[in-house]
Amino acid sequence: MEIKEIIDETFERMGQKEYVEMAKEMTLYHHEKWNGKGYPEGLKQEEIPLCARIMAIADVFDAVSANRCYRRVLPLETCFEIIEKGRGEDFDPLLTDIFLRSKDQILKIINQ
Repeated sequence: MEIKEIIDETFERMGQKEYVEMAKEMTLYHHEKWNGKGYPEGLKQEEIPLCARIMAIADVFDAVSANRCYRRVLPLETCFEIIEKGRGEDFDPLLTDIFLRSKDQILKIINQ
C-alpha cells in the first residue's frame, strides 16, 4: 500500500469526520518545508496546510527538546535557536515568530 492509502484507511476508521481531514494533513505534510524542499510532495509556503505548518514546528521542537534513543536532549536555548534558524526555510516565518514570542509560556509549561 502507498503511504497515502494507509493514512486514509487509518483515519477513516477513527470516525469524527470534522477532525479526520486535519489529522490526515498533519500526518502527511508535517515534513514539508516552507522553501519547498521537504517531502512527500515538495509543497511550499501556503501550499502546505496550516495545521501541518504548525505541526512541523511542534514536531521539531519536541524532537530536539526530549531525550531520544539516538541522542541526548539538547539545551532548551539551543532548541529555540533551531526553530529560529529554520524561519523562512523550514518553517512558516509568521508561525515561527508566534512560536518564539511564546517562549516564556512554553518554558513555563515545560518546567511544570
